Amino acid sequence: MMYSLINEQQQDKDDSRALKNATYHYSTEYKLDKAHFNECYEQSVTQVKGIKKYTKPFVFLLLSICLFFSPFTDYLTYFFIGLTLIEVLSIHFKQNWWVMRQMVGKAANHIISLNIDNNGISIESDFVNQHILWSDVSDVQITEKGLLIIHNNIKSYISQNCLTVDALQFIANHRINVD
Repeated sequence: MMYSLINEQQQDKDDSRALKNATYHYSTEYKLDKAHFNECYEQSVTQVKGIKKYTKPFVFLLLSICLFFSPFTDYLTYFFIGLTLIEVLSIHFKQNWWVMRQMVGKAANHIISLNIDNNGISIESDFVNQHILWSDVSDVQITEKGLLIIHNNIKSYISQNCLTVDALQFIANHRINVD
C-alpha cells in the first residue's frame, strides 16, 4: 500500500516535469467589462468581517463627541463628523467605488489578449502590456471563479470563464512547482 502511494507521488512528479518541459501555448481574448471587474474584486479582495472594519469611523465619532464638548471651534467638530460619514460610506460602497474607477480607466470595455506559455502569462491590449514570468510567481491560489496569481507581492486575477481545462491544469502544474 505504501509502495503504491509513493509510486503515485513519483508518477505525479514525473507527469509534472513532463508537462513543464513540453511546449505549451494557450491564447484567448476577453472584454474588460463591468461584470469582469465585479468578479475580479469579489475574488481578489480580502474582506474584513464584523465590526473591525468600522474601527476608524468609531474613533472619528468618539473624537467628534469629545470635540463637541471641548472649547475648540465647532468647525473642527463638524469636520470630524463629516469624516466619520465619509468613512462609513467608503466602507459600505467599497466595491462599487473600485469598479467605477476601473470603468473610468482607459482599458475598460476593451479587448484583452491573454497568452499562457512555458515562459509565463502575457496580458496585452492597447493600454496594458504585462508579462508574468513563472519564475516570478510565488503562489497560485484557486478561488471559486478563477485563479489568483501572486507575483512580486502583486495579485493578478484570471477568470475561469476565459480558460480551458488544459490551461487550468497547466497553471495548476506551476502551482505544484511553486510549493
